[in-house]
Amino acid sequence: MNIQITLTVPEDVIDNLLVSAFEGGSNYWVTEARRGRKPTRKGAEWVSEWPIHGGSFIIVDGEDDGKEYEIGSKELKKGLEAMSEWKEGEGAHHFQHIVGGNDAGQIDADTGDAFLQACCFGKLIYG
Repeated sequence: MNIQITLTVPEDVIDNLLVSAFEGGSNYWVTEARRGRKPTRKGAEWVSEWPIHGGSFIIVDGEDDGKEYEIGSKELKKGLEAMSEWKEGEGAHHFQHIVGGNDAGQIDADTGDAFLQACCFGKLIYG
């Protein structure tokens, strides 16, 4: 039997994940990150905060001939949903770091990278 539940991941946790990815976790495959759509809510100072506030950012995948991915709130949600279905050996521990008490101390560069890959690809491609 499967039981479906709903989890809430706070905005600061999402921001910590993206900052962790930008500041080292994903630097080996992301060659550029820039602003996309402007936020619809106030309070977004950094590009990592734009999707949380209704905007988006664009990343360039240097490992895939410069392919671009636009990340907004929809992609953040899809990334978390994908991670929630990962099995052991597929990166399931990264999702546990995110929801296991929402302790920002569990969020490191590897987990930030896994989240960004989940937002772009739905699975771990690199690393």
